[in-house]
Amino acid sequence: MNAGGPATVAALIAVAIWMWLAMLLTHELGHVVAAMFTGGKIMAVELRPGWLPHTLVDPNPRPSVVLWSGFLSGWIAPQMTAPAWRIRAGFVGPVLRAWAAFCLLAGGVYLAAGGAERLTDTGQFLANGWSHALLILIGATVAALGYGRSRAAWIALAKDVEAKPITRRAAIAWWCWLAAWAAGQGMLHTTVQPSQ
Repeated sequence: MNAGGPATVAALIAVAIWMWLAMLLTHELGHVVAAMFTGGKIMAVELRPGWLPHTLVDPNPRPSVVLWSGFLSGWIAPQMTAPAWRIRAGFVGPVLRAWAAFCLLAGGVYLAAGGAERLTDTGQFLANGWSHALLILIGATVAALGYGRSRAAWIALAKDVEAKPITRRAAIAWWCWLAAWAAGQGMLHTTVQPSQ
């Protein structure tokens, strides 16, 4: 594969950072929406880049629903979004397909491997009586699916870049998009002071 030079590398770094931030956003928004619909009180939402993302709900009358909604939103929303984009100009469509696959991979690994820390979602599942073996099985299955799709999506993306290398202008556009996204996502945090 022709690497396409520094512009391609710069654009792919911006894309990788965006994929991470967008994956966190879809996951946390699932928690937020579920908490609102189940009567939970959202005490804090943290989505600022560079901070540990979390959604704190107290009281949380349906913790399992809120927990699963983060994973399901983080897995399903990207799968529904990516096919809707048939854009071939630049590489927006291939990037979205790679992102959708990455969301499966990252969310699956998080569910399967997150049980060692009490504050992770998996740790919260365990505290609410879920079987660790079941969580590992579900997470590993989703992660395996995500890995297969990620590999295929990145190969397709590499072929697109090889056929039409990324220009410096396109790389700058991706970094501008990332900066705007990070700034917008950085505003999506809140903390509610507990009532005395």
